[in-house]
Amino acid sequence: CGPTGIGFLWGREELLNSMDPFMGGGEMIMDVYQQESSYAPAPGRFEAGTPAIAQAIGMGAAVEYIQEIGMERIHAYEVELAGYLVKRMESVEGVRILGPSGGAERAALVAFVTEGVHPSDLS
Repeated sequence: CGPTGIGFLWGREELLNSMDPFMGGGEMIMDVYQQESSYAPAPGRFEAGTPAIAQAIGMGAAVEYIQEIGMERIHAYEVELAGYLVKRMESVEGVRILGPSGGAERAALVAFVTEGVHPSDLS
């Protein structure tokens, strides 16, 4: 099991600094006085609570792993998987694939419908 999730927030600095934080605590405060407080500039104003240290280390390792393999190789493999997936699903009687045909470059996921089976029953 790996660490729990982590993510990124990208935005224009002036826009982020104009927003109020949605959580409080940790390093998101610049100054605290008896009658008022002020928020740290972005990105700190959105980093309430304990930093996600294990998650950041895990994400760094994942980025290094992806860089080692190379995005071109990952993309080529995904295209290969997508082709295989579509080919096999097209061979299943009663399955209709939604979206691009088997020859089109697509992500390795497929939306589909089946004759006589309700989607919630199939899932």
